[in-house]
Amino acid sequence: MTLAETVIALFFAVFLIAAILTSTVLAARLFTEAKAYTNATNIINQQVENLRTLGFTQLKAQLGVPADGSAAVTPSPAITFSVGNQTFTVTRTSRLVKNKTGGTINTDLVEMTVNVSWSIAGRTHSTSSQTYFSAFGFAAQS
Repeated sequence: MTLAETVIALFFAVFLIAAILTSTVLAARLFTEAKAYTNATNIINQQVENLRTLGFTQLKAQLGVPADGSAAVTPSPAITFSVGNQTFTVTRTSRLVKNKTGGTINTDLVEMTVNVSWSIAGRTHSTSSQTYFSAFGFAAQS
């Protein structure tokens, strides 16, 4: 093998190793982001399921829904959760929903949005989910 062949083979070997290392670093970052997103989704599910165990009056009090029947958005104080070495900040907003016909406020229907945010390597990520709670559970009022 000549010196030129050796240099070319070494160049390809270094290029291949650099590509493998770059792919490994990228895969590790994507794994960390996916794991955090899964944890954030689990936190949202936990928040919603905990509220589903409450009666409707307790739920409205817990969410701070205006008692006057207004459709004002009510934000909740931020809650911080730690899962492993990752910190998540949870905020909720809730409001009474307006009827589609007439635009009057439906005091038996609450809309709630849960937002979860976290940071990885200085970049902020977030996800949110919106759900509705009815005074009649899953059944429609007859």
